Formats: sequence, C-alpha cells, structure tokens
Amino acid sequence: MLSSQITIGIFTFTTYPFLLTLAIVLLVGWAVRRASVGQRRRTFDVALGGMIGGLCLARLQHVLLHWQYFQVHPNEMLNFRAGGLEWHGAVIGALFGVVLMAHWRKISLKPILDRATFGIPLLALAAWWGCEVALCAYGAEVATMADYLPGVTWEAMDSYGYFAPRFYTQQLGKIMSLLLLCLALWLMWYKRLSGKRLWLLLLLHSLSMFSIGFLRGDYALSLYGLRLDAWLDLAMLFFAAILLLLPPNFSIGRWLRRE
Repeated sequence: MLSSQITIGIFTFTTYPFLLTLAIVLLVGWAVRRASVGQRRRTFDVALGGMIGGLCLARLQHVLLHWQYFQVHPNEMLNFRAGGLEWHGAVIGALFGVVLMAHWRKISLKPILDRATFGIPLLALAAWWGCEVALCAYGAEVATMADYLPGVTWEAMDSYGYFAPRFYTQQLGKIMSLLLLCLALWLMWYKRLSGKRLWLLLLLHSLSMFSIGFLRGDYALSLYGLRLDAWLDLAMLFFAAILLLLPPNFSIGRWLRRE
C-alpha cells in the first residue's frame, strides 16, 4: 500500500489528490494529443470546462451528503487533500462543463467523448487507490477473515482509527476499475461503439459501485434501508442506460453527438 504522502525530488504531495491529479493530467493530455492540430486549443478549453465542472459538483455533493459534519467544520469545505469527492457529481459536473464549453467553442462533442472513454475507469482507479491510503470508502467489519477468499478482506483502520478485519472494498474497487479500464482501451483501440462507449463504461461503473456499496462500512445517509449513494449509483446506471439506448436520430442524441 502507498504511504499517505508521495515525495518527488524536493516536493511532497498528499497521495489522494496527487493520484487524482495525475489521472486528470493523463486524460486531458490524451484528449488534446489525439485532437487535430487546429483543434487542440479548443479541445483543451473543453477539457478545462469538464475539470472545473467535475471538481466543483463532486465537492458540492460530498459537502451536502455530509452536511452535519461540515456545518460544524465549515473551514474544511474546500479541503480536497483528505478526499471528499463524490463520483456522481464529478461525472454530471464534467459532462455539463464539457457540453457548455464545446457549444461555446463550437467544437464537435462526439470525438471528445469517445476519446474520454477510459477517463471513468482511470479516475475511479486513482480514487480507489487514494481511498486505500486516506481511509475512505472502507469496508464493513467481518467476524473472521477465514470465511472469505484471500483479497476480499483485510485488517485495516476505519476513519476513527479503529483497527479490525473488514471487507477490502478499496481492493475490489481497484480490480473492477482496472477491468473496466482494459475494456475501455479495447473499445478505443478497435474503434467499437463510437458515440456509445462512454455510456457503456458509465453504466458498468455504476453497477460496480452499487455492488461494492453493500460491503462498505463508512457512514452514509440511508433511504428505505439503502445507502443514499447507492440510490445515486442506480440513478447514474439508468441515466447511462438511457443514453446508451437512445437512437442516433433522437434530438438529445443528435445534440450530444453532433458533428
């Protein structure tokens, strides 16, 4: 497991935001590099809009979901170093920022979304890896690790410093994200499902997050016996399914995929 800080030369970075920043830089760099020379400046502007929208909405969602804590500690609302970015807000905010910026810069949206296919699993991999260090999204306690296959459980602390055997949710999240990353790269390499591949990856990621949610032990608001973030996972799953199944001639589909 990585340490809580990463040192590169004379610089020291907190692991969680460093991994997310690295993933974002790789994603933006790939999108700009694959654009035509005349489109690279505008592609970067679109990516910048997605980054700003994603980070703002991801943090806003986290603050709202944990409002009882943040209303007592308002000075921590903008503290990104210890985690605290919800993926649902990140996706919606990024899509909103990308669509608005693409419309303003008059650039085709479909190629950008196709090139961003691997962004969802890449960012998820970085987030799960960072959570392993920052003790976020940790697993529920188990009676004994002997009842489970190796790698499913481990002994670790929760956010309160309590050490116990628990589900290794971060490991499961990393494995699922890595599998989805391989699928995304395969779809991109062979140019399959153009205009649809991003929604397929979003659907599968939502399903994996919903499944892992049943093993989590960190605090979350509940609604009808289900974690609130699990309901949001389901909402994202249906959102992705609708976009995946839209016919090409549907008006929203033409807007998102306009040439």
